[in-house]
Formats: sequence, structure tokens, C-alpha cells
Amino acid sequence: MILLLLACASPKAPVNGTDTGAHTVDSGEAVGAFDLPEIEETMVQPTLSASEVAERLTTALSQVPDPTEIVEIYQFLMAQGDATCPGPGMNIVDTWLYGCDATTGYSYSGVTDWMNELHTEEGMTGTLTGVAGDFWIDTPDGLQLEGGGHSVTFTSDWLWVGEIAGSWRWDGGSAWLAHGFSGNLTMEYIANIQFSMWGAANLNGTHIAAHDLTIGEVCGGPIGSLSLRDPGGGWHKMVFTSCEPCTSVVFEGVDLGEACVEFSALLAEMESRL
Repeated sequence: MILLLLACASPKAPVNGTDTGAHTVDSGEAVGAFDLPEIEETMVQPTLSASEVAERLTTALSQVPDPTEIVEIYQFLMAQGDATCPGPGMNIVDTWLYGCDATTGYSYSGVTDWMNELHTEEGMTGTLTGVAGDFWIDTPDGLQLEGGGHSVTFTSDWLWVGEIAGSWRWDGGSAWLAHGFSGNLTMEYIANIQFSMWGAANLNGTHIAAHDLTIGEVCGGPIGSLSLRDPGGGWHKMVFTSCEPCTSVVFEGVDLGEACVEFSALLAEMESRL
């Protein structure tokens, strides 16, 4: 459509030196041949040192989001409605796409899909629980749960898997959720064996990415990589290849020196989820 509009609006090029009223072009002149402006490229510069990058990654990893928090508050809020709004069951149906007000003072809008079932993952049967959709729920005291995406957990005796995708915010939640989560992050913990994480997310204003990060199984230390968005633009990256928490911090191809990420708080949090 844009190309069509441009074609209609642009004057036709004259032929053999004829004048359209806008510009006369000699038959030997190249139509549309203009000098392009010269652009001076300025390379982005880091605003964080290597140690500061490692500190921010350590802090972000100690506060990794738990999809269970979203699932539990959704369950609670859905139970506060009435028989009509949002109605029986755990889904907000498309009847209330544009909203409804329950007699209890709670308001619901959007559409959701709730799941709570037995599921087999990696040979182990456990409970799959989660919510997906695009919705909001308001409470009488002014709190709001907003969701757009999915938040799912799988839990068995020895395996925990959590995934959060999209954008989520709950005013009364933990710091990461009250601030507002956005991204696509998957975490997997096998009891006493290994932890894995991949994806990218905004955690309390810190933007991180995990590239097949694994801690445990092979050698007890980290394998894979972590990236951190610099406040001034560009990405810092730490690649772990020797199972050691200390490695070079590279900013857009420039080595800033070595620093160490602390993973103990992250692993302790994962253990608590089983």
C-alpha cells in the first residue's frame, strides 16, 4: 500500500528532455542520481566497568522471577469474582473482552486460558500449572494484575521447569513483578544435578540475556554465557567455558577485563522451588 501511494504521488520522469513543469531532464541525465550525505559513525562506549557488570548480573540472578507467583495471584483474584463476572471456572472468556464488574468490586477484562493438569516431562510425571492470555484484573483497593503472554510451571519430585513470556505486572507483587516483567525466560532445575536458563528479560530495570547457561552437571560450575545491556547502549557479554565463575567481560567486541559472577543465591532459590 505504501509503495502504491508513493507511485501515485511521485511525478513521472520526463522523456527525451521534455518538461513536466517540475524539472527538465536532459536525455543523458540519470534520473534520481543524488549524492548521499556522509554519516560519521560514533561507536557506543561502555558506562560500566567489568566488575560493575558482574555485580549487576549477580544481583539480577539472585532475583530471578518465579512464574508460580503469577499463577497463585491469578488463582486468588479469579476466586474474588461472582457467578456472572467472570463466571464459573478459571478462564476469563471472550464475553468479557471489554470488561465486566463483579458485585464484589473486582473488575475483569480480556481473555485467558488456565491450565492445571498432570503432564509428563523428561520421563517424569508432574503437575503443569499456568495461565496464558491478554487481560487485566482490578481490585477494589486499586491494585491491578496485567498479563500478556504466558506464565507456566512444571513440578515433579525432582524436576522444576518455569517459563515466563510476554509482559506481566502485579502492583502488590515481589519487586520483579511490581516493577513489571517483560521478556521470554525459561528456567530448569534438576534436583542436586543442574540448573539451566535461556532467554532474555527485563528484571527490575536490568536487561539480561542467558545463552544456554548451565550450572552443575558437567563440572559443577557455569557453562554458557550471560549478557547485560549497558545503560548507555550496547551489550556486555561473559562467556563461561571452563566451569569457573570468573571470565572476561567483553563489550561490543572490546575486552574490559575479567570479573566474577556469584551464582550461589540463584542456586539456593532454585532449590526452594522443589
